Amino acid sequence: MMIRKKRFTLVELLVTLAIIGILAALLLPALNSSRRRAQQIACVGNLKQIGLALNMYLSDNRFIMPCCTMKPSNPPAGEENLPCIVDVLLSYASNNREIFCCPADPNRQFFKAESTSYEWQSQLGINGMKADEKTLKIMGFKSPILMDYDNFHGKYGDSNSRNYLYLNARALQDLDKDK
Repeated sequence: MMIRKKRFTLVELLVTLAIIGILAALLLPALNSSRRRAQQIACVGNLKQIGLALNMYLSDNRFIMPCCTMKPSNPPAGEENLPCIVDVLLSYASNNREIFCCPADPNRQFFKAESTSYEWQSQLGINGMKADEKTLKIMGFKSPILMDYDNFHGKYGDSNSRNYLYLNARALQDLDKDK
């Protein structure tokens, strides 16, 4: 008597591949969402480290805010000769340039052009100002010191699509309003 080995038929193989394909299609959106969330959390961590570096800088400089340009590649009028925030804080950040790069910065576009993915908020008049949270408020909102250059973490116009750093080294995914 001959013993025959059981083999998969073509139909069984195709059904198995179809099931695997369907499961993969169901899991990919969840994985993409998880990756975006992880990038946003890593970005907040970077901002927190920059905030700690800024606070060390402030304690060494009589709590006077650094004078930096908002956009190093194309400085606004009056900021042409000012350094980038990276140049000012790099030694306080253990010379780690990577904390100035948002993980969600597409192809490191802003990081390559500006040396940072985060925009120094010089238009708020913080250059050379005494570091005081009371003066850094506009209409009940605390003014951010740094924020993502673009809506890296969501849709355009969504307040949760950018991360913000405040003077107290607090990094948030939304604007900070006093309650």
